[in-house]
This record gives sequence, C-alpha cells and structure tokens, in this order.
Amino acid sequence: MRLLYWLYVLRALAFHKLLRYARHEGERTRHSAPALLWDAGMALLFHDVHPSDYFCLHFPDRPKSEVKTHANTLFMRRFHRRCNARHARGVFQDKLQFLETFSDFTKRSHVIISKDDRETFRQWLLRHRPAEIIVKTPFGTCGLGVMKLLLNYDPEPQLMPDQKAFDDFSSDLVAKGFGLAEECLVQHAELAMLNPSSVNTIRLVTILDSKCNPHILAAVLRVGVGKSVDNFHAGGIAILVDLETGMTKGSGFRMEPSDEEYFERHPLTQVRLTDCTIPYWREILLMVKEAAELVPGVGTVGWDVAVTPSGPCLIEGNDNWDKTIVEKALGRGIRQDLERFLSKAPTRNATVSPPPES
Repeated sequence: MRLLYWLYVLRALAFHKLLRYARHEGERTRHSAPALLWDAGMALLFHDVHPSDYFCLHFPDRPKSEVKTHANTLFMRRFHRRCNARHARGVFQDKLQFLETFSDFTKRSHVIISKDDRETFRQWLLRHRPAEIIVKTPFGTCGLGVMKLLLNYDPEPQLMPDQKAFDDFSSDLVAKGFGLAEECLVQHAELAMLNPSSVNTIRLVTILDSKCNPHILAAVLRVGVGKSVDNFHAGGIAILVDLETGMTKGSGFRMEPSDEEYFERHPLTQVRLTDCTIPYWREILLMVKEAAELVPGVGTVGWDVAVTPSGPCLIEGNDNWDKTIVEKALGRGIRQDLERFLSKAPTRNATVSPPPES
C-alpha cells in the first residue's frame, strides 16, 4: 500500500509548484531550496507526508516530533475507507443525489440540464425567473466545475423568443459538462460584507462514534477573494471558527505558502476577519448533526454550509474531506483525534450491507 501511495504522489505531483514552495520557504527560513526538497522527500519516505502538505503546513518550522501528529494523505485514505462504506459514498459524490437526499436542508430549487430534455430546463427558468443561476458538473470537487451565470429575460412571458438560441445555450452547457442548475442563494449580510462576489461558507467536519452519535471535529469559515467561489483550493481564504461561540479566531490564511498567506483583514474589502460572529450558529450545529445521521453507511463528512437571512442551508457534503484546511486552521495535526474515533468506530465497509440489486 505504501509503495502504491508513493507512486501516486510522485505521478500526481506538480513539481513546478513544489519548487516555487521550496524557494519561498527557503527565503523565509534561510534554508536552501534543495535542502528543503530533500527534507520533504524524507518526510514522504519515512512518515508518508505529502510534499505539498510539508510546505503548506510549514513543517520546516515545526519540531520533528509533530510529524507523527499529522494526518497524512495515506492515513486519511484509510480513515475515509474505514468510516465510509463504498456503496453509500455516491450520495456525496453525485451532486444531484445529494440535493435529493438532503432536500430538507438545501433550501433551493434545482433542475437537471439534459440535451434530451431542454424543455424542463426552460420551464424551470420561466417558473423561477432567477436573475442568476449556478451551473455545476455533477461530480466536480475543490470548487472546480462550478460557474455563475447572469440571465436576461425578455419582457414577454417567455425566456427567449428564439427557440434555437435557447437550444444553443443549453447545448453549450451540456457540452461543457454542466448537468445541474441551481438557484443562487442570497447569503446573510454579515457574511456578504466579507466578500460579496461569492457565497462564503462554513466547512464543518462530523464524525459518527460507535453508537452513531455525531461529533463535530472542527469548523472553518471560507471566504472568496473576488471570485464567485470561496473554495480554499481556488485561492480563497479560510479562518477557524470557535465551536462554542461561533466566532472566528486567529488569522485568515490561504492554502499555499506565499508572501500573502495570512490576513487580519480581507485583502479586497478590508473587513476584519477575526472575531466575526457566524449568524444562526446553534442552528448550524444542529443541522449538520441531523444531516450526519441520514446516511448510516457514511461515518464522516465535511459539510459546506451557507447562511441565508432566514437560516443555514447545506451546499454539499464531502465524504473524502480535506484535512489540510482543518490542520492549518487548528495549527496542529488531527491524527490522534481521528485515531480515537477509529479505535471505537465500526468498519462500515464490513458491517453495513449494500442495498439489494434492483
């Protein structure tokens, strides 16, 4: 397994990005880039630390002993496989299945975009007449495969008098892989003022214990930077949220090491990021705990939650949630936290039977 993991890492590694990280960290720590790359290689060889995590989590600054507390990528793969049954993961990997399964929590209308049924899409637009829509690829991750569209409506009671123009519009979306359209959410003013161009969401990680009671590991607010998405991997900023108070704490941060990595204020809006209070915090906690119990075969989920003027709603859930944003927010490794759950949690791939074939 470890050999396959190393081969996977080396095959997928963006070496030009890694070299940029090493040069930046070398200037900051006064170590040579080759020495840091060598140390990153040793961390991979002996502790399975992904080279990107070595730099993004600033292992050159940390005591060598802390490498054992890091939930490396190989450990996380085993953790997710242990907690989440293979047959149940599809609910979280297919955005349409997710919307249907968690319809009580999503609070927005959606429609399938299909080349074989353009009229359903057309009628949905005419019925709701949204000024903006979000189109998504069904299986996109990390903020990829998501696009916001502004719509113009004809004064007459139809979307486009030219049927061919609408057919071309929907066919173009299908050709680009977009198979799902959703209404745009109006976010709460307290979060909109941080960055109005994106819906700024909270990532909350839940884990079910041996009695299937949900626990929340951590919460992180993600804020966009001039883009229509807030994703951490798409250049967004993240900041830790205190689970007790619902207030942000510490500095905002980006994933990649750079000269503009940590922030007290948003770089565009200049709104202070620390000590922001998340509206409807108690309702958010209750919602994700209730949602975590809906799919028994999935024991751990990273939930993305938006907050509207009337309350919270789910954007999506991730069965293979990213540990980097959590560890960077907490300023420590989470391996021991996860191992405590693993020591008592059932192996859902072994204990949960798949549904009967239809």
